[in-house]
Amino acid sequence: IVSDSVWSFTLGMALHTALFFVVIGAYLFTFSLPEKGKTPLWLPIPVFVLVLGITISFWKGTEDYQRQEIQSLVDAEARYAGNLTEKYLTDLYKALDRVITDTSSVVKWRTTLKDIPAASSKAIDEESRRKAAIVRAIQSRTPQMTDLIEFPQGGMGYLYLNPLYIGPKYDGLLIGSFDINDLFNDLLTQGGILTNFWVNIYEKDVLIYTNNGHLDVYPSKLTATETVEVAGKSWRFELNPKRPFIAAHRSNLPQIILIIGGLVAMMTGLMTYFSMSARQAKIDADRANNAKS
Repeated sequence: IVSDSVWSFTLGMALHTALFFVVIGAYLFTFSLPEKGKTPLWLPIPVFVLVLGITISFWKGTEDYQRQEIQSLVDAEARYAGNLTEKYLTDLYKALDRVITDTSSVVKWRTTLKDIPAASSKAIDEESRRKAAIVRAIQSRTPQMTDLIEFPQGGMGYLYLNPLYIGPKYDGLLIGSFDINDLFNDLLTQGGILTNFWVNIYEKDVLIYTNNGHLDVYPSKLTATETVEVAGKSWRFELNPKRPFIAAHRSNLPQIILIIGGLVAMMTGLMTYFSMSARQAKIDADRANNAKS
């Protein structure tokens, strides 16, 4: 009920406000007591609680504000990572599409991954995920991308398949491949994303990339998500800030408020106690003098 309530975000404020009015009421009640009565020495307790409650309210407010500011930065970085990936792949695919605009001749070429030998003995359609994408590309006459596959040379990645047609005749495929780790390690290094954030990327809830060896260990709950859709694929980016990033965007103001406010609350409580004790001593002295006279 609390999580679904539109007032749930004000519950902390409501608690502090209620406590404030209870303490103020108790404080005013003591002043309404007749001076001849015994001064309540418990009065410093609600005074201390009142000042401490105000201090906690300010501390919580500054903590929440800093948290919201950091969350905004994390959200912006997640959008940047998504836009960076989408732009890069979109531009890459457009470049591959332009290669086949001239159908007057057929040029066959192959570029292997750097320092990785080609697996020329392997048939491109021997595996079901590759074959399914090839069939889609040929039938639709539009570029298609495979599901995440394992390369014979090692590593995981995708194939971008662009069907070649000369008139109505199918004449082969233009294939672009990329290793998923190489792609995101290169892209997300820009702007210090991998330096400042733990990054997990999912496709249909399947983790396809991470720079975090311990997925369940995060320094904070400040997580931002961004979805990118390119060539029929939907990837969900999850970014969580590392401790140095959080520390760089936090100040010591909340801790200073809490320490100074606690000291002020303690001093105010002691001052109230001593003033009440002096008031009681005066009442006792006046009562003794009246008894003698």
